[in-house]
Amino acid sequence: MPDELEHLEALPALFQSISTTIKSKASDSEKQQKLADQMAALNTKLAALEAKLIIAKEKLLNGRFKIAAIDSFGKTIGSTWFLGALVLGTNDSFGLSPNEMTLENLRGFADNMLTAEPLSLDQPDLEPHAVNI
Repeated sequence: MPDELEHLEALPALFQSISTTIKSKASDSEKQQKLADQMAALNTKLAALEAKLIIAKEKLLNGRFKIAAIDSFGKTIGSTWFLGALVLGTNDSFGLSPNEMTLENLRGFADNMLTAEPLSLDQPDLEPHAVNI
């Protein structure tokens, strides 16, 4: 049985016992008593499975990510180290030195990105920028 279905192992045996009781030659009152007991056991098992499913769904977000992983990712993205590296990397890719990092420069680059056009194949390659240290 696949790992995903292991928690359902007890269900076929419960259904088989119900089927056996229905097919038995016992009196109706004995069948009713056995069926009531077997249905109670089946309901108990199904309630336990539903409780486990609710707990499992609470640990997942959209069935894909664990909430703890998402919290950790959010803490990483929101950390000052990450944001600082992102700003420095962005500025370096735009050719700015660290002392030129201002919000005005970033706003200007953001505005230019909206109106920028891609390079065509007939244009010469751009030379890398030189950084004065």
